[in-house]
Amino acid sequence: MNKVNCSILCLFFLCLFSTNISTQTTYFLSSISGSDNNDGLSTLSPWKTLDKINNTPLFPGDKIMFCSGQTFTGTLVLDGSGTEMDPIIIDIYGGSDRAVINGENNLCCIYLDNKQGIEIHNLELINDGGTNPNVNATQKRLGIYATAYWGIKKHLVFKNLYIHSIYPNNYQSASEQILYAGTGIEITGFGGNTSSFDDILIEDCEITDVGNVGIIISRWINASNPPPPENTHHKNILIKDNFIHHTGGSGAVFFNVKNFLIEDNIFTWTGYHDSLVEPRQHGTGSCWWGVRCKNGILQNNEFSHVRGAADSHGAHIDIACDSVIIQYNYSFDNEGGFAEYMGSSTNCIYRYNLSINDGWRVKNMPCSNGVTDTAGVP
Repeated sequence: MNKVNCSILCLFFLCLFSTNISTQTTYFLSSISGSDNNDGLSTLSPWKTLDKINNTPLFPGDKIMFCSGQTFTGTLVLDGSGTEMDPIIIDIYGGSDRAVINGENNLCCIYLDNKQGIEIHNLELINDGGTNPNVNATQKRLGIYATAYWGIKKHLVFKNLYIHSIYPNNYQSASEQILYAGTGIEITGFGGNTSSFDDILIEDCEITDVGNVGIIISRWINASNPPPPENTHHKNILIKDNFIHHTGGSGAVFFNVKNFLIEDNIFTWTGYHDSLVEPRQHGTGSCWWGVRCKNGILQNNEFSHVRGAADSHGAHIDIACDSVIIQYNYSFDNEGGFAEYMGSSTNCIYRYNLSINDGWRVKNMPCSNGVTDTAGVP
């Protein structure tokens, strides 16, 4: 009798395991040879449009494969989440050239609405709203937009992406009150006391030619109903080996982020604005700045050629940060300076950095520049 029960139990688990394996599906898309009447399950029968994959339920371990070098228009909106162990993977097939998603003036190229367990590789993202100002235009365009409304969402990976030409179809300069923002990647949590992300990796990406910020990771908190302390921050963030340049605003901005590492990146020409080249760029912004951030390290980065009338420093610790260390960085030719330090922060350190020919902004003091070595200076 025990042998029979054991056999039945083994058969049950074998069927369960087989079922889990069978639900992991790979979908293929080709904008040239595909058809939405195909089954989408092989390179010989790919789908054609983003609409088709947007209306397909996805499960942990599924893959979406875009044909290398081809362009797809609209917004990719995933209907499902993965897990840390079995993420939904978006990648390319048939070559080494990135596939292109052109948002064509939609809000974003990729929309991860309350999703988790997602990895995106080897794509080029474009979302240019046009050059004609329109007072009724939506104020935001993005490459990737990831939101958390309820619960802690785990595991987002963005690798080897080329994100550029991100602009709304209206704009305002830094001197005007309304900001029409073009952002490369925005990851944000709002709407609930546990709306945040845990485990984010952005690696080997190039972000350039955007109206405002390259990367925003933010957690908006209701001051009248604040969350418990363990849920106030996005956490466990790694920003590594990225090239972020010629952004109209800052290279990267963090609000309410903890346990983060930003290393081996090049931030250059942030806060950029040349009215003859691209008048839609904001025209001020530091390489990185953070508000209410804690337990973070910025190291081995290059901060250079920052421009703008306000802020526009290499690394800028803003208000109410705790235990943020900025070390082993190389900073040069930044209009505002290398370091900007705001109020109400604790245990924050600049050390072992090299600043060459940076600006110098201190209220009611004259400006100068030169060489500063912060070795051993807390």
